[in-house]
Amino acid sequence: MPEINFQVKPVAVKAFASPVEDLQYKVNVFRGLSYCEAVNKAISNEELLVLSDSIHTCQWSPVVLGLKEPENSFENRLKPRMEKMWGYYISSLLSIYKRGYEPDIVLLIGSPRFLQLVLSQIGWNKCALHLAGELDKSALQLLKEERFSFKSSLTVGFNKMVFSLSGNEWWDQFSQKILSSPLACNIFDRFISVFMVDMSVCRNSTAIPYQTGLVNASHFCSGGIGWGTNYPEYMIAGIPYHLFRILREQTKVRWQATSEDVLEREKVPSRNWGC
Repeated sequence: MPEINFQVKPVAVKAFASPVEDLQYKVNVFRGLSYCEAVNKAISNEELLVLSDSIHTCQWSPVVLGLKEPENSFENRLKPRMEKMWGYYISSLLSIYKRGYEPDIVLLIGSPRFLQLVLSQIGWNKCALHLAGELDKSALQLLKEERFSFKSSLTVGFNKMVFSLSGNEWWDQFSQKILSSPLACNIFDRFISVFMVDMSVCRNSTAIPYQTGLVNASHFCSGGIGWGTNYPEYMIAGIPYHLFRILREQTKVRWQATSEDVLEREKVPSRNWGC
């Protein structure tokens, strides 16, 4: 049985169309810049609810995730997007299992070579290859064919610049102020949707896998770097849970440089995980 060493802890995402009392009084509500930032906190073992008033800066993710109805031409252009949702529970895999749920989507972050290994193990026929050629939405074609384009290189180069600036107080304040403006976001979105990658974590890795039932992978957008603090060279994949189970059943999934089982199933005796 092949072994896969995860480079970053997986993140479990569960979408809810209506309020869940079991969660809303027991899990902290996220308040921050973006959905990317909430996912980053979940990597550090935080449990969070992302609700309609959670995201203060990003103008893309509330609409794409169905937490806000489109109100202008910019927001109407953000597609595909989720139907109306109450919120998203985001946590580690162990945390969601302990609460008695299974995720809808598992987010995996790592190098292109790592994601190639993961996706080939799951099966390319279970990936959203209908998005081939639309790099703003998907990097599956690049991963499958091991052929990186000018647009891909431009995206990584721009993300390296954003990464180098992140953490500088003047840059963080400037970018937050500018990207709180729908007008500025409308202009920026028209540029990045043509030349780079857009909505990598919210649309490409959450909404598309949720809606299609297929795996999707993406370069990070600038928000995923600046707000999600991800490495520019890394990519992200959204894997529907029924396909993640295939990966778990066919491989030994481990944390990098440890022998810890990624699901830690032996620590949750109340559930039968089919081991």
